[in-house]
Amino acid sequence: MKNQNKSLIPIWIGSSILAILILFAAFGPMLSPFDPFEMNMAERFSPPGLANLMGTDEFGRDVFIRLAYGARNSLLIGFLVAFLSSLLGIVIGLYASYYKFLDHLLMRICDGLSAIPGILLAIALMAAMGPSVTNIVIALTVVSTPNIARIVRSGALVIKKQPYIEAVHTLGGSHSRIIWLNMSPAILPALLVQASFAFASAILSEASLSFLGAGISEPQPSWGSILQSSTHVIGRAWWLALFPGLLLVLSVLGLNLLGDGARDLMDVKLPTTKKGGR
Repeated sequence: MKNQNKSLIPIWIGSSILAILILFAAFGPMLSPFDPFEMNMAERFSPPGLANLMGTDEFGRDVFIRLAYGARNSLLIGFLVAFLSSLLGIVIGLYASYYKFLDHLLMRICDGLSAIPGILLAIALMAAMGPSVTNIVIALTVVSTPNIARIVRSGALVIKKQPYIEAVHTLGGSHSRIIWLNMSPAILPALLVQASFAFASAILSEASLSFLGAGISEPQPSWGSILQSSTHVIGRAWWLALFPGLLLVLSVLGLNLLGDGARDLMDVKLPTTKKGGR
């Protein structure tokens, strides 16, 4: 009971942080009278105060409302990447573990994608497709899916050898039934934990892409682009780095705490993979 209560602490903390970020994204724009795209050069680089809670940027735009709109983009992209990569990962991982002829093909593709640093692969895909929220989701899903697929495959290989799976097969259960009704439920706890980490990674990767100019482009607000605008004026406009940086730290911290707490609560031991996915 004490261990279970300890596991709930990071879940509560992570959930609270995530709830605050969702509330900020949903209701933050209602708390500011400013337009996120309206420029006011007379108010450029105004420090935080009563008029502008988080100051203004180089174009005189209110940072608070731009961060709130950027939170909508970051959370949406993170959720979609986590959902799509988990969906693809469980399909690839389950079928690779069940069919040997698919195992070599699918895992070699995953190995090839994993061999390229994730941010470089995402930048290359964005350069080919062009900057947009949809293309960011596609690029980051391609980056995240191989790792989830390997984790699912490793766990499914263990489950496939269990006596109850052999019993279902002996009784004439179809391959699809065995994969989706008997194997997939045992994988879901580990998958949900991994999805929370993919969520956090996608938020950080989106900010990195926007920081490098390969993600959400101006004038659309993004935590990464606001951070990028601070690089040459950090001495006179420290708030342009502080506030988006804090939001990134809080979002990643909250999601990691949520994932760690869920893993401890469900006692999920994420299987490790050897080099080459074998």
